[in-house]
Amino acid sequence: NRSEAVDLLLNQAGEFSEYRQSFVEVAEVHGSGCTLTAAIASCLALGLSLEESVKTAKSYITESINNLKRAPRLGHGALPIL
Repeated sequence: NRSEAVDLLLNQAGEFSEYRQSFVEVAEVHGSGCTLTAAIASCLALGLSLEESVKTAKSYITESINNLKRAPRLGHGALPIL
């Protein structure tokens, strides 16, 4: 189902958390995984729990990808996360 982008987190206790956001249809995107992990690490450094860090980072990356719809086209190929 491409209406949602779903990520799963398995914590150290063996519990799964599911994170859902609307799937954003844009051209091929470059850097979304790296940006997601950097955002998670940043949230952890700010003292958020792992679960809250993933939730916040997933919202951030979804918004960033959605913003690509309005961004000027830079070169050819995949769209970079700005």
